[in-house]
Amino acid sequence: MNNVENIQRGFELLTTDENEKIIFGVLKHFHINPLNPNYDDLAQEGKLAFVDAYCRFVDKPSKDYDNFQAYAYQRVKWQLNDLLNRQTKQKSYVDFSLNNELISREVIDEILIDHNDHSNHVTQVLTNDFFNQLFTICNQQERRYLTGTFLKGLNGAEIANYYNVSRQAVNKWKQQVTQKAKLLSQLD
Repeated sequence: MNNVENIQRGFELLTTDENEKIIFGVLKHFHINPLNPNYDDLAQEGKLAFVDAYCRFVDKPSKDYDNFQAYAYQRVKWQLNDLLNRQTKQKSYVDFSLNNELISREVIDEILIDHNDHSNHVTQVLTNDFFNQLFTICNQQERRYLTGTFLKGLNGAEIANYYNVSRQAVNKWKQQVTQKAKLLSQLD
């Protein structure tokens, strides 16, 4: 069979033999009920994932149709899980955005740095009181992370290469700086 025939057969199989229960079972697994505003969209994504699972299953040389339902359930579950994770990440980016109306103007002014003015970027970071307080309570490695990230504009891998350490070490520095920044922000 070609791909179009596989897709048609997948949709036919979805509507017969009560295979739609697989999609609803996955939605139930993720605690998504019909009252959820995204329920219909996720159900449609689940149906598409089911058809995709069928197309992949048919192409396997050792296909055993007794195992198909378990295979389809797992594929639908993985694809919906990936979709939900992407939505969660996207929502967290939007929640943290400075365009969020819940963040006060004073907070935005305090943390906003003009990234277009590269000549003044270092001065802006160094004159930021929060940055100075954080820098003074950090050890040498944590200061390396702050310097690399904020003053030199390096990412984790570039900092690791610059200081000739592992990326795990840089990630540890980052975690320690983050913990200290949280503690410092709670004190203010």
